[in-house]
Amino acid sequence: MFCNMLFDTTAANTGLKKGACSLLEKELGKELVWIACRHHVFEVVLADVFSVTLGPSGSGLEIELFTRF
Repeated sequence: MFCNMLFDTTAANTGLKKGACSLLEKELGKELVWIACRHHVFEVVLADVFSVTLGPSGSGLEIELFTRF
């Protein structure tokens, strides 16, 4: 039987040594199936798409796409 956990993708959850998911596995004494929240995974993908297409940004006010609005 498999046990799983659903989580957002912050470092506090996914850190290999001190992340909540790793600590939970250690406390339970078994490996769990890690299922990252689909919403948060898409945020990571979109951040990469924006970086590649628009270049790195300093702050939200400097991003050309947002200044047009």
